[in-house]
Amino acid sequence: YFHDTGLACWLLGISGTDMLHIHPMRGALFENMLMVEYLKYCRHFGLMRGLSFWRDHIGNEVDLLIEHGGRLWPVEMKSGATFQGEWLRGLATWRRHAAQADIAQAQLISDAPHRGEHSGTLLRPWRDALQALGTSPD
Repeated sequence: YFHDTGLACWLLGISGTDMLHIHPMRGALFENMLMVEYLKYCRHFGLMRGLSFWRDHIGNEVDLLIEHGGRLWPVEMKSGATFQGEWLRGLATWRRHAAQADIAQAQLISDAPHRGEHSGTLLRPWRDALQALGTSPD
């Protein structure tokens, strides 16, 4: 992960938000930004949590798995502004593989402005990501 997403954008030749919105690396930069902000949050508050991700051999993935208190907190991150049910596919696949684990409620963090729940997954706008991730796994 790149700890300075502004520098990452500069290195990619992205000079403004208009360019970022159409850039093919937008999703990766969005995920990177959220991951780094969460890492900084954990370090600032001295939170000791295992952080990892999951990906299988055919491309299903979960962007962030937070291990805390013997539980796993799965988090998916999407840069899109309109929720799509397909965004939850990786979480559903992971749940089937991790059925024996103590799993907390999954979260989907995106650029969509609404909060809610869909198929057992909490939907959160990215502006609430640190609050949601910081308080849920305690």
